[in-house]
Amino acid sequence: MEGVILFADDKVFESGTSENKLYLKLANEFPVLAVNSIGLAIKAINSIGTFSAIILDWEFKENIHGISGTKYASVILDKSDFYSLVYVFSNGIIANHYKDKYKKKI
Repeated sequence: MEGVILFADDKVFESGTSENKLYLKLANEFPVLAVNSIGLAIKAINSIGTFSAIILDWEFKENIHGISGTKYASVILDKSDFYSLVYVFSNGIIANHYKDKYKKKI
């Protein structure tokens, strides 16, 4: 694979997690930009534009100013047209209406 992979997951830097293990495996073979928040993923996409692949967690747990919350990848997917492979994964269930919506963008 040519180019840079964007790996966006809130657990990407947590040692021992499956997300961290996948990131480390990919980083041994490819250039990978890893970010652990939706905000940083958006900044990376806006700054770099095109990645060879984007690996995107569906659900991000974030703590902003002491308030815990959840942000979803739909924040990125709804506002972006990608010219990259996009892989969305989740430990939970992604609602069918989201799946159908994003399959139509292909």
